[in-house]
Amino acid sequence: MEGKAKQEELISFFKNKNYDEDVIKQAKDDFEAGLSVEQVSIYKVRRLKQKERLLISKGFRLGIPFEMISGMVDHRYKEAQFAAVVSEYESGTEISVIKEVLDEFRTGHDITETFKQVKERMADTKEKPAETDITEGNMDDNATEASDTVDKTASAGSGAISGKDFIESMKMVMDTFS
Repeated sequence: MEGKAKQEELISFFKNKNYDEDVIKQAKDDFEAGLSVEQVSIYKVRRLKQKERLLISKGFRLGIPFEMISGMVDHRYKEAQFAAVVSEYESGTEISVIKEVLDEFRTGHDITETFKQVKERMADTKEKPAETDITEGNMDDNATEASDTVDKTASAGSGAISGKDFIESMKMVMDTFS
């Protein structure tokens, strides 16, 4: 019951400090969804806009770590930046990859474009199967390889980025910009 008391205390704080009704409603919705008082208390930052709060809420509900979201709030990220991060996390991109992109790029457009370029480069390299000569002796091996290639291509289509793939793609992107 201590958790419920802390939730009510935070709601009272928002009311007593004349926060917008949208903040109070968002806090109540987030508590009902199971977010912690620590997570919801991030709305104490008055400069957050409603759309940013909604994206923060969605990020927490998806499981984005508190440290990452609070870091974005501290660095005054805007709606486009929050949207890019939440979208990438939701698509299955590893959190370590997202952190690396955020360390390198600051604008929402740059973040989105970087993820897009990385995915395109990964798709280009994963969709092209290695050419092999087919002889009667290695036909079974080639059938297995083709099946593996299809499986890898299908999994690449999910949009998720692994850390290793990201680093390799980032090297290519950085070489392009250099």
